[in-house]
Amino acid sequence: MTKDKLVKFNHKAPYYRLRKFSISFAAFLGLSVSVALPVSIELANAKAENPHAQENTNENTSEEKNNETLDEQLESY
Repeated sequence: MTKDKLVKFNHKAPYYRLRKFSISFAAFLGLSVSVALPVSIELANAKAENPHAQENTNENTSEEKNNETLDEQLESY
């Protein structure tokens, strides 16, 4: 007769649940790193190629907001 692995290796059920969770978490962490690393490298390369691109968009956005508020103020008078 074959023994159950709980009896054969003298481990309790939480041991196997924790082991399964640890393996799943390690796989999830590995996949997350494999996605995040190339994305961060690509963003760093894009910023290195054109460092003023982000600053220009921020300035344009703030200017547009200022223009909108000025228009609203003029309409209220």
